Amino acid sequence: MDSSDKAALALFRLHPSATDVQTANVLLKSITDEKQFGDMLVRLGIAPLVYHNKAHYNLTAGLLGTVTAAYHRTLLRSMRLSAAFQEIANVCAAQGIEIIPLKGIYLSEALYGNIGLRLMSDMDILVREHEAMACINAIRQLGYSQADQYDSDLGTEIVHYEPLVKNGLSVEIHIKLHRIIEKYSLSPTLLWQHAKPA
Repeated sequence: MDSSDKAALALFRLHPSATDVQTANVLLKSITDEKQFGDMLVRLGIAPLVYHNKAHYNLTAGLLGTVTAAYHRTLLRSMRLSAAFQEIANVCAAQGIEIIPLKGIYLSEALYGNIGLRLMSDMDILVREHEAMACINAIRQLGYSQADQYDSDLGTEIVHYEPLVKNGLSVEIHIKLHRIIEKYSLSPTLLWQHAKPA
């Protein structure tokens, strides 16, 4: 692990301690290629967190510009995804289809407390298997479409269906959390048992 990797790792904190900040600032001094380091922070999804904690770190003007731009791009995309998710949640609720948001669409607000801090490429939602097609049809009513259709007679294991896409935004309908060949078992039933209406 080189000094850039160590610096990136040190900056990967939502709420850095005083020790974390001190370590990060020491490592930031060792960065020789600011552009390459900034690009790495963006690529790894760390840049928005660095922006969030910018008051703690000794950032050069160039690096501050890079993380600021990355934060605003992330925030803009997250705002679009959050609005789309709300529309999907509303149409599903209107049809009596319960959904659970997974990964970024849930974590960005519940864990990070700021939708601009976590990169989201798409929306992932969990539905009960017997309601999957009703959910897909409800989302299609909003103008989303799928590139491919799944044939339920193929006998292939489905964890999530082909993404539905509209205006560059994508949503995946999950009926499972992982494939059965994995060495662990995470049952969707547990999520449903502990889910809280919102």
